[in-house]
Amino acid sequence: MTTVVGAARWLAQHLTLLWPRRLPAGLGAFALPLEITLLIATHLPEPAVVCLALTCRTLYSTLFPRPYLNAAEKEELLLLLEKDIATVYFCCHCIKLHRWHIRWDGSIFPFFEMPCTLRDNLIFTYTCGIPYHLARLLMNRQLNGSAHGPPLHKIETKTRLYDLSTMRGDPQALRASIDANGSKICEHLYLAEKNWYASVQVPELAKDKNAPSYFAPCHQSFGSCTLCMTDYCINIYWNDEKKHYVVELSVWRELGDCRSPFDWTWRVIKAPALSFDGQRALKYRRGIVRDRWNRAEGIDGNTEGSWVEIPACVRRAATRSSR
Repeated sequence: MTTVVGAARWLAQHLTLLWPRRLPAGLGAFALPLEITLLIATHLPEPAVVCLALTCRTLYSTLFPRPYLNAAEKEELLLLLEKDIATVYFCCHCIKLHRWHIRWDGSIFPFFEMPCTLRDNLIFTYTCGIPYHLARLLMNRQLNGSAHGPPLHKIETKTRLYDLSTMRGDPQALRASIDANGSKICEHLYLAEKNWYASVQVPELAKDKNAPSYFAPCHQSFGSCTLCMTDYCINIYWNDEKKHYVVELSVWRELGDCRSPFDWTWRVIKAPALSFDGQRALKYRRGIVRDRWNRAEGIDGNTEGSWVEIPACVRRAATRSSR
């Protein structure tokens, strides 16, 4: 028995020499006395302390256990982790971090692959065309680095210009077609005269409907929606060469900082959101959206336009239809 015990000790000693114990990892910049580390922690908010503790096992064992985070602190912690972990994004609906995929683009199909159980709250409108989770990731890429979101070209589309005309340039037929089938400018302004959404027709097209010409010519008439961040410019003129009216429309939109789907700038795009009535008119001047687009292209100037008011009766009807 003595021989067996001695052999075991000899083997253990030699194995220890062959595979020495790994020393604990150094703290580097955090190689401070425990008292100083704890003093620093007392000056940090709870989410920041948790982030600090997660950097290494030594700090984790030093700074934990800690009391549970409340809802606001948990959200703040997840937002901090979103900045550090490039493969995840923060979901504002279920208050969790989800993985994102590089294949995500402006298509609606990845929307159905999302892990969030509340994904129905992320439905987007045709005037926006970008689901919120993708807009957030695009902003994460701009704010935190290229690894934090898909490249911008994922949502870029080729502009298509359509030249539609009526037979023999009949202005009455053109007027009837626009009033019945005109598309959206935003969720509150239409080219069409009436629609189930209870929005209103832009004033430039609402003029002179019953006049012999059926249209009121205008040149670079600028307008701004009072409810959402949308500006437009419309031209209506008679083409002498082709003997018909021409209606040209340009639209500029702004989505905000995309940090929360509950912010009025985003919610008012997703739905009428008329509880935010007048927010734009109170905070921003007319034409500011177009001017921001122009400045991004190196063009300076202030757009002189007018507000397009939404009548109170239409606002009430739109509120009922959005419930």
